[in-house]
Amino acid sequence: MLGSVRDCRQSLFGPSADRVHDHVEYSLTEVGESLRSIIDAMKTWGNHYRNEHEF
Repeated sequence: MLGSVRDCRQSLFGPSADRVHDHVEYSLTEVGESLRSIIDAMKTWGNHYRNEHEF
């Protein structure tokens, strides 16, 4: 079964589908950057909530 999953993945994504990539860089688009203040506010809220409720 595993061989057939690998074959299917390679047929969809090519032979590089099974390789592990050493380094990936991500960046926000201009639209993503426009949401940074909202994301930062959510992060601050989440950190506060976590600290108050000690999971």
